[in-house]
Amino acid sequence: MNLRTLRDNLYEIVKQYFEGATVVWAEQHMVKPTLPLITLKTGSLSLTTFPIAEDINGVPTGYYPSRVTLEINLYTKGAPVEMEPGEVGATENTAVNDLMDFLRYINSQYVTDLCESLDIAITPNGPVQDVTALLNDTMYQYRAMLELNVDFMQVAKGYAGIIPEEGEWTQTPSGGGTEVLLNKETGYFEKVIIEKEDI
Repeated sequence: MNLRTLRDNLYEIVKQYFEGATVVWAEQHMVKPTLPLITLKTGSLSLTTFPIAEDINGVPTGYYPSRVTLEINLYTKGAPVEMEPGEVGATENTAVNDLMDFLRYINSQYVTDLCESLDIAITPNGPVQDVTALLNDTMYQYRAMLELNVDFMQVAKGYAGIIPEEGEWTQTPSGGGTEVLLNKETGYFEKVIIEKEDI
């Protein structure tokens, strides 16, 4: 699994829970969505220096245990507070509570089974944080943030390690990889005849 596929899977897991909210990847050009809003952002990607290597039908294959952080920000209008007749309406900040409810979903058996089928693991990386900001003198933007660790396996195939785990090979959008590298092979053998010579 590569990072692009992982991001698609993570989006679906989050969107299943936040069906009544807009879920988007952060740092994309778009019109500001209405609240409630969930933004997702992946952080630094780390992987082992050396892969778990094996040879499959003469094709060198390396498995790299990998980890990426997923930052989830929840923006909400909050819940209306019951007021006395004639009083100005107010709202209660529910951002932290709402994100804690989401974390219980992430820790549920349903998501655990889903992650197992995708061969990934999701674990909390720190507490749910209240990052509410005062937008002006009278209005707050209720916001909470949660960071998760996501562990998954990346696979590199071929002599040059550029054959994808699934589907046909194509050059990366940034121009990486070539047909020459794709077609490079390393010699291998399946049978050996050893002749013993008496001295």
